[in-house]
Amino acid sequence: MRISSLWRSSTAATTGPEPFGAWLVRTFARGAPIGELPFASLERVCSNAGSPTLPAASSFSREVVEEATLIGERTTDAFRAATRDADHVVVTWPWDHLGTRVAWRAMQAGDPPSAAAVGEALLTVGTAYCLTHREQLRSALELWEQVAGGLRQENAEERPSLALMAQRMLTAYEAELAEAANSN
Repeated sequence: MRISSLWRSSTAATTGPEPFGAWLVRTFARGAPIGELPFASLERVCSNAGSPTLPAASSFSREVVEEATLIGERTTDAFRAATRDADHVVVTWPWDHLGTRVAWRAMQAGDPPSAAAVGEALLTVGTAYCLTHREQLRSALELWEQVAGGLRQENAEERPSLALMAQRMLTAYEAELAEAANSN
């Protein structure tokens, strides 16, 4: 699957397969209707769904770049705070900031959020962040893998990896698309 196909707009084709972003949101929501989630739940769904979306690529509007810049600034501030006071500050990952921004904007839009709209925003803003804050993201992913690896049992077969999780989720998405195509 080509990366550009991940950005299929939900308005572009109403009869086509569900866009990857919407599928991610629906998967992490575990069946809960997106439009009925309270902010905190939608934020968590967005953060979880945002974590495998950051390593993608696209072109962006000024507004999207500004959102990505804001995520980068908040991540920098959070990491600085955590290094200054490690006993009292919890690291906030870039995907948490992405989730908060997307959830906030979705809740402020007026209409109940949809998986398609939230998923598209996660992919678009997440990709812009990835491209404009590559080094920050690389550092965050390395730190996350160290933290997550330290929490796992020593006999764990494989080290935690968000990149591997993203690859597996994309494979699962593609399998669902293939199954749907074969059943038609």
